[in-house]
Amino acid sequence: MDWKNLYLSTEGRINRKAYFLGILPMAVIGLVALIIDGAVGSYIGRSGIGVCQIISWGLLLWPSIALAVKRLHDRNRSGWFVLLGYIPFVNFWIGIEVLFLKGTPGDNRYGANPLTTEVVTTEQPA
Repeated sequence: MDWKNLYLSTEGRINRKAYFLGILPMAVIGLVALIIDGAVGSYIGRSGIGVCQIISWGLLLWPSIALAVKRLHDRNRSGWFVLLGYIPFVNFWIGIEVLFLKGTPGDNRYGANPLTTEVVTTEQPA
């Protein structure tokens, strides 16, 4: 799976490892935005959410939704299930589903199991 498909498409499935590896760069970007806003805010005497954080949230919203949807597909759940993450207390269950529970074994309605790898061999004529 390429980066464009990972961050922009909601089609297919990803396993927990791919999800964590996809979230990691986004977490780093968010942390850098927080540090920049903190430094600028302390320099000008303001605190709170800064411009860098707002920009990073806007840029990372769709990629985070796309990753969560693909992870839910691995659990054989609809992508719309991600909307339950915005309901207080219900969001804990969504977090457990996405972060900790294994995907559906074998193929499901959203695609092939991301943990299986097919080895394709081709015979060369002698």
